[in-house]
Amino acid sequence: MSEPYAVLVDVSKCTGCRGCQVACKQWNDLSAGRSTQTGTYQNPKGLNPTTWNLVLFNEDFIEKDGEKQVRSFFRLHKCMHCTEPVCLDVCPSQAIYRDGETGAVVIDQEKCDGVGACVEACPWDIPQLDVMNRKSTKCNFCIERIRDNKKPACVNTCVGNALIFGKRSAIYAMAEERLEALKPKYPDASVYGTDKEAFFGGLTDVYVLPEKPHYYGLEMPSMAGA
Repeated sequence: MSEPYAVLVDVSKCTGCRGCQVACKQWNDLSAGRSTQTGTYQNPKGLNPTTWNLVLFNEDFIEKDGEKQVRSFFRLHKCMHCTEPVCLDVCPSQAIYRDGETGAVVIDQEKCDGVGACVEACPWDIPQLDVMNRKSTKCNFCIERIRDNKKPACVNTCVGNALIFGKRSAIYAMAEERLEALKPKYPDASVYGTDKEAFFGGLTDVYVLPEKPHYYGLEMPSMAGA
């Protein structure tokens, strides 16, 4: 079996342009929905059955040089494609499978019966239940593109080089190298997702975060959604 793939999400390079969000919609032919302005650049409010990829925006106070400053924090939010996915474990219809070759965790829409156990189990609130069609939906890692030797649509469209696609070992090593480069300027920088014990065998989407994870709406999996 070949080594699965991974994506490095370098938040320090992300400009919040949302090109990845649009590319996901276009490639997967996901319909647009009506949204409401909530006082933030984020749109829509969260993931939904026809939005599998979302740039989250968060404003918070951060202390720099002894002063509190208001900062905007944003990051890509989509399925992280765990090596040992809990959504797969709880699915009563066995509609969810992990493709060992690509690393993609996929919901087979033919088998899904819309029970929503995956929605409840995911610590990052990724799967979304389409009540009308009784199906759960989420990012499928563009598995058909990868099998065709193409990058996922979100990676392919990223103009800031914030998303890098490659074999997992190379991406994990790249994350550590990037962390080392950021540490002098961002002492609280960290890598999120490579710890196999904490992150269900290791994530396919690995984040390099300039600041502490909570600024980006990320916690350790046991705490996420609590």
